[in-house]
Amino acid sequence: MLIIMELLKILDYRVKHLLENRLPVCCFYHSLEHTLDVADTALKIAEHEQLPPEQLPVLKMAALLHDTGFVRSSTFHEINSCFVAYDVLQPYALSQENMDAICSAILATRIPQRPTNLLEKILCDADLDYLGRDDFYVIGERLFQELKCNKVLRNRKQWNTLQVSFLKQHHYFTQYSNTYREPQKQRYLFELEQWLLNHA
Repeated sequence: MLIIMELLKILDYRVKHLLENRLPVCCFYHSLEHTLDVADTALKIAEHEQLPPEQLPVLKMAALLHDTGFVRSSTFHEINSCFVAYDVLQPYALSQENMDAICSAILATRIPQRPTNLLEKILCDADLDYLGRDDFYVIGERLFQELKCNKVLRNRKQWNTLQVSFLKQHHYFTQYSNTYREPQKQRYLFELEQWLLNHA
């Protein structure tokens, strides 16, 4: 366990350096701030969901690495994040079982999310935790600006239409998120639907 804890310190430093120096200029949402938020939130959810303690380091590694693929390409960034994970972790003789669990958790965050175990469910919910938080509009604005910068969207009506569609299809997987995030997420969905009605 001591080796794993030392690896987490190394990984924390390397991911911060990677995301601070190599992310594309348009990554306003998929940023170091988002990554650290996901890592902290994942551990919070894990405590509530009683994830086995031996899986906590794997969860944190997956959270720290889950968007590192953006330094390679925004297309299929989850797959690219797995490549980065293997590159970063290979020198530290992490077990193949843990490596596979990290990559599987990262891939589970791809939209539409398809987690198959508790660890993956926790990471998926942590990745989209903001959908039911007080900072929904602040963080959402960063994603809107990122999509505009990448010429995916042109205006706010397109953005809010996309948000309504996404919120209708999204669902949380853990008891924690369904209890503490889902109700507020539904309120945001209602507000955005009202916005679209007023801007028809």
